[in-house]
Amino acid sequence: MRYNVFALLLIVMLVAAGAGCISQTVQPPQDAMDAANATADKMFPALNSGEYIVFTQNFSPSMKAAMNESYFNKMIGQMSGQYGRYISRSPTPQASVVGDYNVFVYQCQFEKTKLNVQLTMNKTDVWKVEGFFYR
Repeated sequence: MRYNVFALLLIVMLVAAGAGCISQTVQPPQDAMDAANATADKMFPALNSGEYIVFTQNFSPSMKAAMNESYFNKMIGQMSGQYGRYISRSPTPQASVVGDYNVFVYQCQFEKTKLNVQLTMNKTDVWKVEGFFYR
């Protein structure tokens, strides 16, 4: 009996120690969150209006090179055909720091479905969009 209590205590201590080693999600700072929300509030409605300049206003140079106006028009055509028009986004995204980037995932309502829309933003220049993904 005495050994069972000792074994149980040892297991509890190991589990508690292991829990401290599990990595926790690091949240971006508030200024990065504010920048992401303001950027999303400009970008997402531009999916409906087709305003390339508004959509790409905060893009990094490499992001602008990857998404030229022709690609943008093709993307919004596909999105509107498959998902309908953009309606709204979640007020607070899921946010994390991944390497040199702040990653924000918004749940967005479109006419036909909900989508997760991810903005990947530069960690040091919090206003620069480095990636745009939807699923």
